[in-house]
Amino acid sequence: MFVSLIAEIEVERAVSIPVTHGEAMQAEMLRHISRLNPAAAAELHGPAGGTMRPYTVSLLRPGRGGINNGRLHYESGDHAWFRLTGMGPLPYAALSAVSENVDSWRLDTFHAEFRILRWCASPQDHSWAGIADLDELLNSAEQALLSEPHRAVLVFHSPTTFELDEKRWGNWMPLPIPNLVFGNLRKHAASFISMEALEPDNFEEIIVRHIALGQFTDITSHGRERRSGFTGRCEFLFDRELSDRTLVWLHLLANAAFYTGIGRATTQGKGQVKRETFGKFSYRGGGLC
Repeated sequence: MFVSLIAEIEVERAVSIPVTHGEAMQAEMLRHISRLNPAAAAELHGPAGGTMRPYTVSLLRPGRGGINNGRLHYESGDHAWFRLTGMGPLPYAALSAVSENVDSWRLDTFHAEFRILRWCASPQDHSWAGIADLDELLNSAEQALLSEPHRAVLVFHSPTTFELDEKRWGNWMPLPIPNLVFGNLRKHAASFISMEALEPDNFEEIIVRHIALGQFTDITSHGRERRSGFTGRCEFLFDRELSDRTLVWLHLLANAAFYTGIGRATTQGKGQVKRETFGKFSYRGGGLC
């Protein structure tokens, strides 16, 4: 099960928060889960062991004060929102419990407190909310094959960057290179989905040799060194010689990006991505069940 929950919040008192507050957001989520289910928190926070974390945490979205000098500025009574996603039964249950029991959010490091006005799990309530199971994501991938078989447009809404394999200074890559994007998506999917029956045997070759970057707009660089990342809209083109089965697999990866995020530090606000025309392809409505 994949879930994306939105918390719509109200600012308790005026506060200024650096845009690099992702670690504090992750700590607050784990604090609430630990209070409700210590075993679940320990498993979610434990060693990743080379796999991807089964959740993401967004940054706070800008209020009316926007971003100035690398900080978010909120006045008392301002409204904002943030997002939590989970992949798999344990994160789904843990985040469901959070949405049912948590009505306040605080970032102690920055002396910031927020009242949660409501949690949204339906795209009818918020465009970044949604729930889907694997069958629904597969069905949506098949719909994407019929609608736009040889392309997927991903919009990177928060800074996204990748770590290359080399253990050295400068091994980060803040650019939408196709094999890094889809290689990372494949690694995410393999961590949360049984992929044996879905992906082609030569998936590595397909990712490296059969996906190209098409049109891209509004590509912007953010931050410096390891905190760097890019945002913007990117079109990825799939080789027309690929089989329908392989194309469905690629569309599945593109659709799953909404829940898994892309790149490094997705648990601390980076790599928030939505496929263009996402509502047509990748989630259903309804509440938590």
